[in-house]
Amino acid sequence: MRRIAVGIAVATWTACATRIAPLVSTDEIPGAFLLQQHLRVTRPDGGVTELDAVVQNGCGELLLVALKPFQGRSFVVRQRGRRIESDIAADVALPFDPARTLVDLERTYFVPIADAATDGRRTVQWRDQRIEETWRDARLVERVYTVRGREQVRIAYPDGMRPGELPLRAALEYGATGYRIDVETVTRTEIRCDR
Repeated sequence: MRRIAVGIAVATWTACATRIAPLVSTDEIPGAFLLQQHLRVTRPDGGVTELDAVVQNGCGELLLVALKPFQGRSFVVRQRGRRIESDIAADVALPFDPARTLVDLERTYFVPIADAATDGRRTVQWRDQRIEETWRDARLVERVYTVRGREQVRIAYPDGMRPGELPLRAALEYGATGYRIDVETVTRTEIRCDR
């Protein structure tokens, strides 16, 4: 099995406990794959940060590694079952719990689509998430997640998304904070899980 080597030096990394609950168990995420992604983060002040990330799913584990320029690790988030652990590089100051990025990853790619809908809008309830979906040409083009009456995130799929596929591009907008993240999957590699 191809795996990402994630060595964590005790002197330069800080482990983070989190109270953030994942939306799905790793047992519910189909497939075993490795995604290389490029992210463009636009802050409310108009500033832009670009970074690369690697997402790996397989053998009951979902792993997200955010990379700094020149490929140093910024943070690592690992989920097994419904348990999340994260590690942050000592020289990285994050204004958020890195486990939140894993929840957004799940919202973007792994909250299941029941069936392709006819064109238009529909509202679905999934666990504690109210999701407004917009469909065009039998493809999901937008999801708006609301939790306890507050919009959490709006996710657009510029190329659309069908049940069972991972889109190459997604754009996440956080209305409450003004942040926007544009995600492009650069490569996808199927991996073997021998467990």
